[in-house]
Amino acid sequence: MDAYPLPPTFPIVLPVCRAVRMAEIVDAYCPMQWYSHVTHGQVVEFVVLHLLQSPHRQPLYKLERWSAEHHIHRLYDCPAEAFNDDRVGRALDEIAPHIEAIETRVVTEALTRYRVEARQIHWDLKHVTFCGAHEGSAIIGKGYGAGAIHEKQLQVSLHVTGEGGIPVRHQTLAGDAHQAPLAADMLKDLQQRLPRSDLIVVSDRAGISYENILAYRRGQARFVAPLALQAPQEAALAAVPQEAFLPLEYRSHGAPHEQYAYYPTTLELNPQGRHEPIQVSALFVHNTGKQRRDAARRQKKIDQALARLEQITRLLNQRRYAKADYARQQLAKAVTPAVGSMVRYELTGDDHALRLRVWIDAAALAAAAALDGRYVLVYELPDASPEQIFLTHKRHSAIEARFRNLNSDLSVHPLWLHHDHRIQALLLIFVLALIVYTLLELCAERAGLEGPYYPKMTAREMLFIFGHVRLKQVTIRGSPPQHELVLSPDQQAILIALALPNPTSYLIHQP
Repeated sequence: MDAYPLPPTFPIVLPVCRAVRMAEIVDAYCPMQWYSHVTHGQVVEFVVLHLLQSPHRQPLYKLERWSAEHHIHRLYDCPAEAFNDDRVGRALDEIAPHIEAIETRVVTEALTRYRVEARQIHWDLKHVTFCGAHEGSAIIGKGYGAGAIHEKQLQVSLHVTGEGGIPVRHQTLAGDAHQAPLAADMLKDLQQRLPRSDLIVVSDRAGISYENILAYRRGQARFVAPLALQAPQEAALAAVPQEAFLPLEYRSHGAPHEQYAYYPTTLELNPQGRHEPIQVSALFVHNTGKQRRDAARRQKKIDQALARLEQITRLLNQRRYAKADYARQQLAKAVTPAVGSMVRYELTGDDHALRLRVWIDAAALAAAAALDGRYVLVYELPDASPEQIFLTHKRHSAIEARFRNLNSDLSVHPLWLHHDHRIQALLLIFVLALIVYTLLELCAERAGLEGPYYPKMTAREMLFIFGHVRLKQVTIRGSPPQHELVLSPDQQAILIALALPNPTSYLIHQP
């Protein structure tokens, strides 16, 4: 009896890949022009299978070794060398002109097959760490990530559904691109892709602006987003007495003791007087936990400034600090703009006879404290209650989780790519892998699967459970070999709960 390792996680990953017709869709846009062991679609499916395994997987430039070690011929009836770097590179070349079309078709299949509601869309921009890219890339730039400044980063715009956080659209952007100006074109593309016109776009502060609100209104879309405050909005927010806020039922799982409250109002937006003012509905929100954190951060900055001022006081009239110009330079550095209105000082006297007076401006301190724990949500959801509007905003954490997936669980570590179009094509494959990842998580949630650390089983936990899969081959003299997939009780339980097919149906048995 012999046992062979197979690609980890294939019993749960391949069913989802096949359900969304991933390889089939890629092959429709990138048909083979000559005979080969594997099609471009199978290469994409293979790379997704490779990505959705242990985070300690082999780098992508060692795919051939990985396919040999895990007997990939059992799944694709081809030799291990069929998945060498050159073959993957050729697939990326063919995929690059069809990135948007392939993504749209796969997204359509995913939303239809898994009955995902796609009205609420969360949008954000982030830099994704992308190691190993060619130095001449126009889209990969130097950045800071995972504690290392030598890593390269690619700016990505990502849209995910409110239900399940399923990616429905991504776009690679220049490193200096800003989020707000992209809204109008993004909305048109989403409405055509999904397709529906009644979208609710949820973003962070960077994704909302005067122009964006007009674009959403013209496109008949709705929106929810926190507002970056200017002086008039800050004054309006601070002026509301705390007793005017009404309690919200929402409680965070991580901090259930924190309380939220709201004050419904409207705001007039008119940036720098360049446009006609518009009225927008708003919720002033107060959170007790944020109030404590805001106060603590401000006090820390004040304490740092006071400590430095005390040090300067002791050094005054000694060496360089005997000169008024130098002392003023150090004082300006000690009191940052963040606390400059609260921590006040006065330097008087001539060189070698300087005097420093320091005090706290109580009125400025009270004015700053009036904003503690408060922020503003602007929205256009005519039939929604304040509780529903707030919950819609809180679900924006789903897209933060997806960017964490790209930077950790999937970890975008490419081949040694020498062309930007290959980088963009490879990012598409990572997004396709993220679609599979999120669909697995959604299915586990719907099935009521519980994890050892969380109320629901995460995709990461499922992939960990399927980290080892082996094929047992029993040979009896005079009879053909018999094959049996060795699954643990936990693996079998997940397959049953998710109603996934018997994994042996994906195997190609060869003597």
